[in-house]
Amino acid sequence: MTRFTSVLAITGLAFAFLGLIAVEAVNSPPTTVGGSDFPKGLVIPDSIAVDLTQNEFAFALYAVAALEVQCNVAKGAWDFIGPVGILVNDPDDFKRVFDDPTFVTAVSVDADPGLTVQAAGFRAVIPTDTSSTLFVANGTAPAPNPDADGPWLRSKAFNNTGSGAFSSVTYLQRVQTKGAIPPAASLFRDTSTALSVIKETAPASNPSIEND
Repeated sequence: MTRFTSVLAITGLAFAFLGLIAVEAVNSPPTTVGGSDFPKGLVIPDSIAVDLTQNEFAFALYAVAALEVQCNVAKGAWDFIGPVGILVNDPDDFKRVFDDPTFVTAVSVDADPGLTVQAAGFRAVIPTDTSSTLFVANGTAPAPNPDADGPWLRSKAFNNTGSGAFSSVTYLQRVQTKGAIPPAASLFRDTSTALSVIKETAPASNPSIEND
């Protein structure tokens, strides 16, 4: 069983039935999860759009994550295992987290291995926010540079818990991806014990928020 880890920089757009975001002072550690500004120039493909008569934009988060995949020889494809990453409200905050980790507003969480679907999750790490949620993908669109960047996704939220930003989220759109292309099928290893980790290069300190 061979596993690989690649690095992904993304913009995540959370949608909810109601979104309320407080404005933060410049360069101060955030006290809420997510930025209230919709990313400049971003156009959402129809295949991952949400029904805006039932949902509204709530907040944007920026993430750098390691995505683990495992070879599935029977399918001749890579199975998604899960992400491990941090999320911030503004891409410039990646420059600040090394000196002040309180600029991290959310982190990835492991989904229950007993689930029958492949899911990922996030939880807030703001002291006043106890919310978390899991997501399962239900829409996909190719990235503008699909040979280098992972696909854009729409994911449906479920198992929302706690009180805070994630408690009312209905969908997450993973957009503006950088990196995280699975390795070639030629790297499959039909063994049960081998473990290999590869980290691909990605803009970990300042992911783009502009359209290509």
